[in-house]
Amino acid sequence: QLQENIDLRSMLGLPQNEIVCLMPANYETRKGHEFVFKAFHQSSAAGLNAHLVCMGGGRSAEQIEIKAAQEKYNIAGNIHLLPFREDALSLMQQADLVVIGSQSFESFGLTAVEAMSRKIPVLSTDTGGLKEVFGNPAVGGIVVNRTDLAAFISGLTKLIEDPALRKRLGREGFSRYKSLFTAERMARE
Repeated sequence: QLQENIDLRSMLGLPQNEIVCLMPANYETRKGHEFVFKAFHQSSAAGLNAHLVCMGGGRSAEQIEIKAAQEKYNIAGNIHLLPFREDALSLMQQADLVVIGSQSFESFGLTAVEAMSRKIPVLSTDTGGLKEVFGNPAVGGIVVNRTDLAAFISGLTKLIEDPALRKRLGREGFSRYKSLFTAERMARE
């Protein structure tokens, strides 16, 4: 049984002022874990200080593959893999930003909407329905081409280094959520 009100940073042994980027996604190669790990590896090598926390379920073969990628790119010790968690939304509320690295077959982008509903900014690829969730131009986050690692790293850097930008994007995303994605509106339409 999961404890209520778990502090994510304490659970991972991180200082309270550490930047935490959350990637709630099943451990499937299409979700882009390796793409995101590469971005964190290169960002850490350039001196950016942040932690990536991934959580999800998935088939064991893909989990093994993603664990191998984590070991390859986790030189700075800033990439953490957690299993599926019932309290994922509570942990999301504690993140500084949500990261979505999807590379294929993303039909809607519920994770992005969940982040917006909590005023958490999002860094995302433009795969599938994610483009529609954010709109054009993107509202509530930074959206880059799914193959553009340099643009993803640039977006990550901007969001980590600029708390005012994170706050503004969080507010804008919440407004977009309220106008387009509430349960009442989705049920009606």
